[in-house]
Amino acid sequence: MLVKDVSNNMSGLGEGDEGSLGEKGEGERREGEGEGDGERKSGLGEGEEGSLGEKMREGEGEGDSVRLDSIREVYSDDDFENMVYSGAPADLPAVRREMLKQSTMAADRMKANGWSNTLPLEHLNRVGQKVGLPQVSIKNKNHNDIAPNEGGPKAGDSFQADLCVKFEQDVALHYFFRGLIENFETDVKPVAATYPNHPNFNDVRIRQGQYMCFEITLSLKKILSKIHQLVRLYSANGLKDDFIGKRAEIAVIGLIVSGDRKKFEDTAEKLRSFFQRASEDEVLSKYMIDKTIPIFLCRVNRKNLHTRVMDLKLSMEDHFSRIDVQFTKIEERLAEDKQSLEEKLVGLRTEIVENNQSLEEKLVGLRTEIIEAMKSQRQAITTERIMSPEAAVGFFAASVIGSLLFSRFRSN
Repeated sequence: MLVKDVSNNMSGLGEGDEGSLGEKGEGERREGEGEGDGERKSGLGEGEEGSLGEKMREGEGEGDSVRLDSIREVYSDDDFENMVYSGAPADLPAVRREMLKQSTMAADRMKANGWSNTLPLEHLNRVGQKVGLPQVSIKNKNHNDIAPNEGGPKAGDSFQADLCVKFEQDVALHYFFRGLIENFETDVKPVAATYPNHPNFNDVRIRQGQYMCFEITLSLKKILSKIHQLVRLYSANGLKDDFIGKRAEIAVIGLIVSGDRKKFEDTAEKLRSFFQRASEDEVLSKYMIDKTIPIFLCRVNRKNLHTRVMDLKLSMEDHFSRIDVQFTKIEERLAEDKQSLEEKLVGLRTEIVENNQSLEEKLVGLRTEIIEAMKSQRQAITTERIMSPEAAVGFFAASVIGSLLFSRFRSN
């Protein structure tokens, strides 16, 4: 998400002003939002709230904290930001710090450190103008210039960071950007001219627990606005201690942009000159980011990134299409096997019925033969009147054998 200041101070920006903080998608500010938040009571006893706030500043700060399995889980309403997030490594868990809602103490500290509706913006604009960077409009909701004493930092103001993360392991900076930047030699420019022996992008390592802090903007015309956001969130004179904690270490800071390479290189030169002049400016220098932190301007080719995302999408669709074809073939084979099995079951059932019918016919025939044999035997015995012992035995034997045979066929 883009940095958003929900205070009164920068609510209405000049219509058509390039690089204005109020341009759509780049942190529009609306008057009245966040008002009254400073009146909330924490329920803590007198002095306890201040003590708790100081402990939070010393530790992790007061900015929200979310653990992610990958930066790819982050979603934004801005298409370019989403493309950047989707190009991050899929195997790199991180803790993201996204939003800070300014407390009363933080607002008071900002005022004490000289922050107002016009400072340090006036000086950023003045130095930026000298090097040819587009200006940041300083207007109120009526599109009038804001007076130096108008409004100022207050409790309830909300600030968001595009990409402020720390990792659970040491990470090489180029590893994080490998899916985003085509050529590290031409598409990455060190711009912190005041940093002695500024490290090469490929040599920067983010140690476990250290922060990597980048702002994202599609338009090079909004560079100065993004510089203001970085300075406000990550300078010791600004909100750094309140946002991520006083003891938090920032390994690298930067800007992710898109656009023509020639304009990119020209902007990088202007930024180097800007940071050099800012370090020499008596007023602006106290607002700037720690000089020991390397700052890079990174170019992500939106068209190529979009193409890679679309290629990935098409590849996934093709992959799933092939899976669907395989499932269809399996379903057809199962349907054929089912039909074949049903046909076999029907045949087996028919065969069993036919066998039973044949067996019953045999039993009926055998029973008829036995009955006829018994009839003949009775007739013979009746004719002789007096049956001889041999005839009686024969009759008995024939009866037993007939019963056994009938029982056997019945059981089969």
